[in-house]
Amino acid sequence: MSNISINDALIDQIVEDEIQYKCNVPFLAKGLLGKCIFLFWYAKKRNNVRYKNIAYDYLDIISKSLNLQSDLGLYRGLLGIVCGYSYILQEKEVDGDVNEICREIDDKLFLYATMNLDEKYNSGKYNQFEEFYVNYMLYVLYRLSKSYTKKYEQQIYTRLLIKIFNHIYQHHQADFCEEPFPCSVNYKLAKFFMVIAYMYKLGIEPLRLKSVLNELKIQVLYKLPVSGYNRVVLYGSLKMLAKNMPLDEDWEKYIALLKIEIDLKAIVNQDIVDTNLFADSGMALLYLFLKYINREETMIEIPKDDFLHKIEYSSIWNQIQEISKSNDSWIEGLNGRLGLIMMYYDLK
Repeated sequence: MSNISINDALIDQIVEDEIQYKCNVPFLAKGLLGKCIFLFWYAKKRNNVRYKNIAYDYLDIISKSLNLQSDLGLYRGLLGIVCGYSYILQEKEVDGDVNEICREIDDKLFLYATMNLDEKYNSGKYNQFEEFYVNYMLYVLYRLSKSYTKKYEQQIYTRLLIKIFNHIYQHHQADFCEEPFPCSVNYKLAKFFMVIAYMYKLGIEPLRLKSVLNELKIQVLYKLPVSGYNRVVLYGSLKMLAKNMPLDEDWEKYIALLKIEIDLKAIVNQDIVDTNLFADSGMALLYLFLKYINREETMIEIPKDDFLHKIEYSSIWNQIQEISKSNDSWIEGLNGRLGLIMMYYDLK
């Protein structure tokens, strides 16, 4: 149990520690871009323009130091950079055309995505490539729905999306439909259902999508995820799917069964360990996922009091205060204590 009172003064000190900690990494999870997103949000929360100005400084550093030869991943790579930029522009924290600002990275990702798909699968690193491609498809779908305004861009990216989708599905490995351990919202099957939902919503290959869902039954419907955490993630993705396309009786029954087997209060209070509150595979990312799923209508009721109690009585606050003094980086960034602070204030 925490013996530290969580208050504005403590959180201000944590934020100052983050600002003072020297970080040369530009990426989303534990880098400057994640700090930018937090500081823009915190500037509004505290009504303090200083935090916004620091975020602008970080953006300048990122633009001058970004290396297009960096890793391509979501949390520590270029895909995360364009996702972060897209979010900042969407929130109108900076002015500009997302297509122009992200063009160089978009081109790099496009080139990688179109080259040597078969070779990537034969290289023995299929898990790494599947994760990238599923995340990349979600990013492209977001951009198709929001910002690709030119017809030729829409056509090019739609064709790319269809190519990747078919390749991933046709070559997916035996563990593609298995739940992840440790538990995580980085659940490839759940994300794949979200890809299908958004493709159908945009009218992309609807007959093909129905065929794929029918074929997936034999791999999915015969069992439930063991972990309650993973059940929530799979249920949320399937509810999103059901909202965007008609499902047959078999899928509807499976979704109903998943719902019966979910006890979110027990997951928060018992399944998530005391110190596993950060975004990597813990409570913060689960909360963000639930908020995203519920953004238009409530699909999963969030027990906010249980989430808040878990945070307030976690020993993680003792660790944060002690580690802040030593400038240890394992809890740094949006993937660490900053994401936890955002969740805490949102729950409050």
